[in-house]
Amino acid sequence: MARSHLKVYMDFEERAAALNDEEKGRLLLAMHRYARDGQEPKLEGNERFVWPIFKMMVDRDIEAYESTVEKGKLGGRPKKAKDKEKNLKKPDETQNNLTKPEETKKEEIKKEEKGKKKEERRETKKEPPSCEGESEGAAAGFEDFWHIYPRKQGRQDARAAWDNLAPDEALIARMQAAIQAQRQSDQWTREGGRYIPLPATWLSGRRWEDEAGPASAVAKPKTVSEQQYTQRAYTEEQLLAVSDDLLEEARRYKSASL
Repeated sequence: MARSHLKVYMDFEERAAALNDEEKGRLLLAMHRYARDGQEPKLEGNERFVWPIFKMMVDRDIEAYESTVEKGKLGGRPKKAKDKEKNLKKPDETQNNLTKPEETKKEEIKKEEKGKKKEERRETKKEPPSCEGESEGAAAGFEDFWHIYPRKQGRQDARAAWDNLAPDEALIARMQAAIQAQRQSDQWTREGGRYIPLPATWLSGRRWEDEAGPASAVAKPKTVSEQQYTQRAYTEEQLLAVSDDLLEEARRYKSASL
């Protein structure tokens, strides 16, 4: 098959900018004849200086054209094994799509429903966004509360009640002051703290707003020195009483003798 065209690229004018119109015309004709006959042209003008560049371009185009023609004679590039397998499978897949459109549609609907359910479950499990600084502050505030609260029971419930309240610094300080005051009350000191409410109950019931009850009237135990002093004083009183009895007995005896 003979070539029926010559490629002239858009940058022809830029590459031949140093030539005048007559020289450009002779260069273009030289390219045409060389592509058709393969014979070197005889150039005498300035076009001969740029001819090697344009000759290389023509040679490259001729080589690419001949390579394409040769591949066409051989039937194109051989198909790979994978391509053959794909071509064999395509008719079956197409036939299935044509014969079972309803089943395919049902499967797609099921997949969409499963995807929606998974997304809903993920949304349900998501925790409310919270700042890391706020979480650390809440944990530290709860630890302080747990440290000073006298009844250490139901920590998990207490933490849930604390998080539900989300107290700020002012409220935490108020809670701590209320706990310190209520620890001295008769209710909290009676029977070894039996009537102290659980921490979660105290928080949920906003018991820091309660008025502190009367202070406990339980007498403080005496020290060893105070007990010894009391015992010594009691002994001296007994001795004085005995001495008075002896003196009175001696007076009665003396009176009787006279």
